[in-house]
Amino acid sequence: MMLRFVLCAGLVLMPSCTLAQNTVLLSNDPGLALEFETGLLWQIDNGVSRPSYLFGTMHVEDPRITRLPDSVLEVFESSKSLTTEALLDMDQILQVSTELLLVDGNRLEDLIGAEMFSKVSDAITAQGMTPQIASLLKPWAVAILLATPRAKSGIFLDRKLYDMAQQRGKALFGLETLQEQLQVFNAMNLDDQILLLEETLAQINMIPEMIEQLAQAYLDRDIKRLAELANEQFSGSRVQTQLKQQLLIDRNIKMVDRMQARIREGGAFIAIGALHLPGPDGLLSLLQQKGYVLTRIY
Repeated sequence: MMLRFVLCAGLVLMPSCTLAQNTVLLSNDPGLALEFETGLLWQIDNGVSRPSYLFGTMHVEDPRITRLPDSVLEVFESSKSLTTEALLDMDQILQVSTELLLVDGNRLEDLIGAEMFSKVSDAITAQGMTPQIASLLKPWAVAILLATPRAKSGIFLDRKLYDMAQQRGKALFGLETLQEQLQVFNAMNLDDQILLLEETLAQINMIPEMIEQLAQAYLDRDIKRLAELANEQFSGSRVQTQLKQQLLIDRNIKMVDRMQARIREGGAFIAIGALHLPGPDGLLSLLQQKGYVLTRIY
């Protein structure tokens, strides 16, 4: 199931006296093999321009998570730009939404059979949508919808940061295009899409518990635990293993390369799903390997 990735994979220099009591300085010496286990907000120092910041998000509307702590809010307000995984421009979102749709007159029930479509209909109805909508969507798109908490306000954490940055006139950047993000799924063959949907349906009743596990790990700032939860998810089928490579490892390498311009400029607030932060292939380790000094702020 894609739940854990969607939600967690799914961003100015403050006075040093303010930071000193709440930070842990991590050397950039690669020989120390330091692990990044806790912390959602990290200062990135390049020794030339003003520091930038990397903030791990969770793609949910939960007010416990969308309520920004003072330490995070202070850094955000002082930043001159916001970088997210992709620009959250509504016109662009509407343009790419057609890529979720089946083409050539196909219907989902014809591709997956009546028995599975009946299960999809029940699950999609519980999400507040109609089976008629699901009938028009590609199997992978239905799997993503079912693995995502039912939207109410539509203001998940990344969206809130994006709207705040727009209101304050901050420069906005995206590390990927929406088309790039969707291409990972659109490149899947039909059999793999159906397998992904089957695995999601098999775990549909576990979603509320999974969401709470993720939320608790996030609120504890325990990014190591987030990684463990993800590894549990991706330890299954060949499709899961392939998705882990494409959705986490490959994207981490690409995003680190693309954020270099923002770090050189300085004063950047970079908001990425928290699942991208930890581990030897995570953003924090990759940034450290590039010679940056990282300091945990929150």
